[in-house]
Amino acid sequence: MDARLPAPLRPGDTIAVTAPSSGVGPALWSRLDVAIAHLRRRGFEVIEGSACAMPTTTT
Repeated sequence: MDARLPAPLRPGDTIAVTAPSSGVGPALWSRLDVAIAHLRRRGFEVIEGSACAMPTTTT
């Protein structure tokens, strides 16, 4: 059976970025910002999931 691959992403396509349920900790916010900015510079629409900005909590 031949594998069916999706079409490659093209500028203008949308990429959704999500994170674990605990969110992205403050120490990694700048790294996440760099990654999202890179995708946008390449022409992609980026949707950030609500978990990306959730502060981590300790119990």
